Amino acid sequence: MPSVAGGQPYDSTTSEGEFPAHFKAKTENLTLYTKPSQQSKVLEHRKVKKGQNIDYSETKFRIKVPGKVKVIYPYTFRIEKTINTAPFTTYVDVDMKPGEIFDYLQYLGEGYCLIRVRGEEMSSGECPWLMEKHPFSSHFNYMSKPVSEWWINLTPKGKKPDRWLRVEKATLESDHILP
Repeated sequence: MPSVAGGQPYDSTTSEGEFPAHFKAKTENLTLYTKPSQQSKVLEHRKVKKGQNIDYSETKFRIKVPGKVKVIYPYTFRIEKTINTAPFTTYVDVDMKPGEIFDYLQYLGEGYCLIRVRGEEMSSGECPWLMEKHPFSSHFNYMSKPVSEWWINLTPKGKKPDRWLRVEKATLESDHILP
């Protein structure tokens, strides 16, 4: 399967959704890896009870293949640029022209998306291509969804070794939409 840039998946430490996810086991056996990749070494098969809460210290969202969105009509993304001297914030307008295609990487919650335009990752400020009733939804052709994996680290912060679990519908239930 092709990956995002330079042969490597794009990793985000932001989970999808507007608040931290909660997980419960749907199976009695969880496979834990040394890294957030199924190609990494299996560290252990952890026995749990169905319905047991699964605590985690870290989350990683891996976009293996970005979604693609084509611009149909001119559109301007207003991108927030945070300056280290908070509370000052500046904005940059990113003008999109008909025919341009950009990468849709991840939904961030509250209508925001992580996108890559002309090689630069940014928050879109909004995702009209995902919302049928958005006044600018017709400005975009949502060509493909991203192919992604969601991983959680079950090792408490500051402890080693890492124990990564892939978030999947077959093994976990959540208050978030699972990939």
